[in-house]
Amino acid sequence: MMPKEQCLIIYLCFLYLIGIYIFLYGFFPERVISAHSSVEDLPERVDDLKLARRELYKQRTPRIVLMVIDALRYDFVDGPQSEQNMPYLSSQLRNNCLLKARVEPPTVTLPRIKALMTGAISSFYDVIANFGSEILKDDNIVSQAISSDLKVVFYGDDTWLKLFPNSFLRSEGTVSFYVSDFLEVDDNITRHIDHELEANDWEIMILHYLGLDHIGHIDGPFSPHVNPKLLELDGIIAKIDSGLKIKDPSNPGILVICGDHGMKDSGGHGGTSLSEVLVPLALLNYKCDPSFSHEEVKQVDLTPLLSILLGLPIPGGSVGKINMRMLSGLDRKTALYSLHYNTLRMFELFKTSNPISGIEHEITKGIQFYKNWVLSNYTNNDYYPAAIRFSNAQNEMSSVIIKNSISFDDYVLLIAVILILQVVLFILAYNAFLEFNFKQFSGQNFLIFLSFVGFHYFCCMINECDSKLCSITYKHVALVICLFAIVFYNILLISANFPYSKLWSRLRPDTIYIMLGLVFVLNLASLTSSSFIEEEHQFWYFAVTTLSLYLLPSRYLLFSLVLALQVFLRKLNQTGDKWAHLPDIGDWLNSTDHKHYLTIYYVIGLCFIYKCQRFKYKRKIVDYLDCVLAVGQLVAIFLQKIAVGTCTLGFVHKEASLGITEARVFWVLTSIRTAVFIYFYEKEPSKRNNEISDMILSSSICVLTLLSKAHNVFLFPSILLFSNAFSKVHPKCSYSQAFFHFCIGRLFYFYQGNSNSIANIDISAGYIGLEEYNLFITGLYVGLNMYSGHILSFVLLIKKLDIKDNLSAIKSFSTMLFVSAVTTLFYMVVVTFERYHLFIWSVFAPKLMFICTQAALISTLIFSTASFSLFFNTFNVTTKKII
Repeated sequence: MMPKEQCLIIYLCFLYLIGIYIFLYGFFPERVISAHSSVEDLPERVDDLKLARRELYKQRTPRIVLMVIDALRYDFVDGPQSEQNMPYLSSQLRNNCLLKARVEPPTVTLPRIKALMTGAISSFYDVIANFGSEILKDDNIVSQAISSDLKVVFYGDDTWLKLFPNSFLRSEGTVSFYVSDFLEVDDNITRHIDHELEANDWEIMILHYLGLDHIGHIDGPFSPHVNPKLLELDGIIAKIDSGLKIKDPSNPGILVICGDHGMKDSGGHGGTSLSEVLVPLALLNYKCDPSFSHEEVKQVDLTPLLSILLGLPIPGGSVGKINMRMLSGLDRKTALYSLHYNTLRMFELFKTSNPISGIEHEITKGIQFYKNWVLSNYTNNDYYPAAIRFSNAQNEMSSVIIKNSISFDDYVLLIAVILILQVVLFILAYNAFLEFNFKQFSGQNFLIFLSFVGFHYFCCMINECDSKLCSITYKHVALVICLFAIVFYNILLISANFPYSKLWSRLRPDTIYIMLGLVFVLNLASLTSSSFIEEEHQFWYFAVTTLSLYLLPSRYLLFSLVLALQVFLRKLNQTGDKWAHLPDIGDWLNSTDHKHYLTIYYVIGLCFIYKCQRFKYKRKIVDYLDCVLAVGQLVAIFLQKIAVGTCTLGFVHKEASLGITEARVFWVLTSIRTAVFIYFYEKEPSKRNNEISDMILSSSICVLTLLSKAHNVFLFPSILLFSNAFSKVHPKCSYSQAFFHFCIGRLFYFYQGNSNSIANIDISAGYIGLEEYNLFITGLYVGLNMYSGHILSFVLLIKKLDIKDNLSAIKSFSTMLFVSAVTTLFYMVVVTFERYHLFIWSVFAPKLMFICTQAALISTLIFSTASFSLFFNTFNVTTKKII
């Protein structure tokens, strides 16, 4: 690449990343911290009648134990096998309260803890924050308990300790991300229970068990490990319940058992399937109305109930409602006062976004019935009419508040779309001329720019716009000036590189280009449908199979092998939404009875990987050394899989190292092998870049093999075969090669078992070789594993570039950037128009996160490669192949 073109590519990648960030900033806005409630918010009157609020609203139970079981599905507690899975709990629920709690997406742990404690609906931003929890500043039950001098103890998922630091009388956290640990993670909680049940210095105990969730991530809900784990948890429930009753037989504390989220039939969580969003909410030593048992409530409805039982002010941001039948375990005076209190509190939230509403009439009628009941000395029949009206009002207000809590910054979204549109226009302008002319920012242009900014603020003032870009704080004014300067300068550059008529003359009327264009357009069209987004893998299976059949006559044997591999790979991992639960080859290989077959399969796969990742040195001694190091890398990977119990050998047993030692040996060998390459690599300019690309490819394959699941070992040799096959078609055309490799990256993303659902993210890859949680390394490992197909396809594209034509690099990079930018731009427009769609948070928003992450990855890879090339060009290093 020439320096000017390198600078252009770097600038476009930078511009692309800015556009992505700004769009996400506008689509997933920062949450407003809710106001904190206090005892002064408790109503003193009903109409003009004074009430004894501290007598009517006070702590009704000496103790509450909140037992959160991560990934506890509803059918585990109320299903065909529930009496076998949890016999004690099943027997107790005949005379206690079991409700079906519906969880709002995203169904991951951090948002669910926030929802339980605050009663507010969490945002999709919390999915990212789930990997690096911050202090919870919203009003919540824990902070209210501390303000009321109630003592709280906690044991379990250390996410709680990050959200509520220095809030617990006693605590011990367990790391939630070591998903291969089924036993110790729960034993570390259970060992504290006996002591705490004897102690008299706490009112709230929170336990968060993780073992069941870990089983789900590794083996799914139908694993043979599930039943023993449920029996273990049932025994713990029996111990706690018995301990509470022994402590105070006349008024035992209440044991609340609930799941934070459910579990997909295929394992994992994060999506919106019924098995993920329906969890049990069981209350022992507390009776709700028998007619209400097994009814469906929202998970946030637990927040006001816990507050009422503890006599705490309900958190200010809570949208949880209370059904009158849920309070039948309390006396009527307390029950109706609590309904009255929560109704008035919710009405204050409701009024902020709905100043005109008929709901006030329903509340007024309820207040009148309540007043009449009090005046009758609680003897007449006005209790039920009042309770019904308060309950109905809460139902309606809760739904409206949740709906109106969704806010988008449309102005920010528009600016982001314009920025990415400019990236697309830049690429079209360059490909029309195969050169680019830069302009200086003249004084006249500066004056026009200032007028542009002034007009912006004038429009903001006239329209009373509440966008962040209309804010006049220093931070937002600086942001506006920077953004508008970039947009304005881009307009000048694009206008200076018109017309685009030459672009059409470069297009060839070849059938393969028509086929590739059709694949691209159909993929864009599929992004407008929620069903097609959920099953996007089917599109890529069909598209690449069709291309393979079309190209079959040109390379019969090669594409026959490609087609045969596609039949195998698409059955390796079932993915998507509707058929993800069906058994696949991966399930069969990973079953306990077939570990020996998986081991043989994995060893064969490693042999293929050895062949794919080896490259030759001229010096024999160095080549032998590299051979030994390459074999050592693969042996370390194999031993790591044995150590964690994925593979097995009769004479090698699973070790207590949990694969940490083996992974570290792998990284040492990889470092030594890289150092050997740097020291001995050939000095001839004609071969330097061939060797660099070979080394990067070899290292990438080894690292990704370590991070991937054992049954996916054949994906990496397969992607090399696919790249080689499609590179035989129009090998000199950089445009088609870039698009082929983009398609290969997408195809293998789904072959790996990924989908457009958060539930399919394999977080277990993030903890390979780690003794303790590290946010950066964990996130890096998860990302590398998830997008391994895109990474390898990009490295292979670089390797295939024509070393005699420096222009091929800029064509390839601009094509891949163009395809990614148009896809991202089109989808951003779709989600902007569909932002109030019924499935916006369950389907469209997760896809937006995935598509932006993929775009950021591609942009970063291109940015890094172009910067690397520019660095060497600066020092006059002549290159004939781009790296």
